[in-house]
Amino acid sequence: MTGIWRNYVLLSSVVLLSVLFSIKTVHAAPKGAVCLVRADNSLVMVKEILTEKWSLPAGTIAVDEPPQQAAQREVWEETGLVVTVGKELGHSESAVFFDCVADSDLIAFGQQDKDGGHVLPIWFAPHYGIEIAHAHLIDPFSIEAEVYRYPAEWHFIQDLYLKATEQPVSYVESLAEAAPSFHQLELPWIAKFQSWLRFSDSPPLTLISSLLLGGLMLSSPWWLLLLPICYSQLGRDFAFKLIFTLIFGALVVQLGKVGFQLPRPFVYQPSLNLAQQVGYGLPSLSVTLWTIGFAMVGNQLGLKGWNRFSFINTIVLLWLVVALFYSASTFLIDSLTGLLFGWLCAWHMSRLDTKIGEKSQQLFVGKGVWLMLSVLSGIFAFLWQTPQLLGLALVSCAFLLSVFAFELPKIISAKAGVILSAVLAAVCFAFVLLHSMVDTSNFYSLLVKVLLLPSLVIVSTVYLRMVNMSK
Repeated sequence: MTGIWRNYVLLSSVVLLSVLFSIKTVHAAPKGAVCLVRADNSLVMVKEILTEKWSLPAGTIAVDEPPQQAAQREVWEETGLVVTVGKELGHSESAVFFDCVADSDLIAFGQQDKDGGHVLPIWFAPHYGIEIAHAHLIDPFSIEAEVYRYPAEWHFIQDLYLKATEQPVSYVESLAEAAPSFHQLELPWIAKFQSWLRFSDSPPLTLISSLLLGGLMLSSPWWLLLLPICYSQLGRDFAFKLIFTLIFGALVVQLGKVGFQLPRPFVYQPSLNLAQQVGYGLPSLSVTLWTIGFAMVGNQLGLKGWNRFSFINTIVLLWLVVALFYSASTFLIDSLTGLLFGWLCAWHMSRLDTKIGEKSQQLFVGKGVWLMLSVLSGIFAFLWQTPQLLGLALVSCAFLLSVFAFELPKIISAKAGVILSAVLAAVCFAFVLLHSMVDTSNFYSLLVKVLLLPSLVIVSTVYLRMVNMSK
């Protein structure tokens, strides 16, 4: 009997050790695959949209996917390069690093940018404009570890780079001939425009260049912090109607960008790039939103014909369009498309006013329209899965929750509107700080970015509720 128990204990120990060894092996298996593409004494690196950091072409290894295949797939998705995955150069706790060589000529633009690298044409890559802002050939010894997504690994990457296979690069100055014919017409205009102003020794022309680039601030979403002022001056019902139209306009614009996938001007000639715009350009989101805002506010105020308000509208929109064109951020046709679509959105809202009168504004503080928008945006976010569409779906749901659960005041004082704008600005700065704390993680960076607008809605709702209760 003792022998039986001894054998049982021995067998159990063997099984337990086998299980523990298996678990250790599973946990030791790499979760990610990384490609080092070395060319002309530089390394192919990508700038991530979510983390706003430099990284190597890399990603998570799918279930039952060989690490080499995962590395090859990620390079294609992020840079558009088809590579042959060679030997393993090394590994970290979470990833394995491979030596990768492009199967075809590696093309880069000849002129170095402000980062000291050479831009790669990647507008055809599947993840361009969604996860990746741009790709560069950069000397890995010329940049600091802090700009890399995982700073602690940067010296390790530099060592692996020295082991990678060197390959040649073909440099080009422009790929304008690769642009659609209707865009090829505008590229020389941008180049001549910049040449006239940027490289002039005339102080007035230099001042004009600075003023034009100042118009890019209008393309920042920070101007949305003016909406509480609109609430205080024009009331809750109109403010909700305007916000609904802005969200709907942004939703359709993002769908247009996904559908058309037409790059911005600097993609074909990076030397023209004077801004930090990312993704596709048609139609222009900022021009669309400004057009909606101006047209709807003017209609609400009952302003017709040419007046001071329409003059200001024209100046602001013209400044924005010229700034986007001059900085090579958008083509003129992109801005004109945004202008047309924004006007159509506002026009349909004015027709709604004509048909049902005051009920058209009360409609937008009800649950029905926000439920419809939430479902619609949710479906689009599920089908296309971009951060922009996900953010719009979440902000729609936040407004649905706001109108469903709270009775907000019909009007607030100008002072309350200014205070709310200041509070929302503070929340935005807090999110910027939070992003800097989690920018090594794509997932947490995504959460921070897509939760910003819904958080602003929730904070606004709480504040307005407090204002209503204090009356």
